[in-house]
Amino acid sequence: MKRFSSVLLVALVLLALFAGSAEALCKCKKQNQSVGPCNVGINVCGCVKGIHWKYKATASASGVSRDYSWTKSGEGAAKEAIVRLFQSMSGNGMCNCQSGTIPFGKCAIQTRGCFYFASEGALNNKQATIKGIVTAPNGATYTVAHANGEQAVQSAMQAMLQAQPQLVQQCGVSLSEAMAFE
Repeated sequence: MKRFSSVLLVALVLLALFAGSAEALCKCKKQNQSVGPCNVGINVCGCVKGIHWKYKATASASGVSRDYSWTKSGEGAAKEAIVRLFQSMSGNGMCNCQSGTIPFGKCAIQTRGCFYFASEGALNNKQATIKGIVTAPNGATYTVAHANGEQAVQSAMQAMLQAQPQLVQQCGVSLSEAMAFE
């Protein structure tokens, strides 16, 4: 009986060790995917968590990375990581952004339009939303999201002018030019 309980104890200890280190049992796969003009690096790992396989992914582009962890499928983890990645990318030089300058009297307003996906469904249906971002001469930024890129930037310009009405006078803009953004 003593021998049986010793074997049982060893078996339980081994089972506990296996269950505790099961997260270390992962298989990872790297791939690249084009999303619009962006080349997205994706690393998907399937890991044993407890007694089930769960998946995590990291998506990277333009020097930015985002993770999504512990879902039932590798494809789902990858897609959610891509959605989170694009939602966080809106800086100058990002692959999902186009930059420009709008002449505003004697001022030049820096603009950016950056696409992202509101959800995994939007990614699947290739329905991007555009963040229109404008930077006022004093460095303040204004961001508005819209389905149409031109409308997003124009709405961001309106937000800037509402917040800083003195820009009309400061930049020497005529009333008709200022009205074009309302």
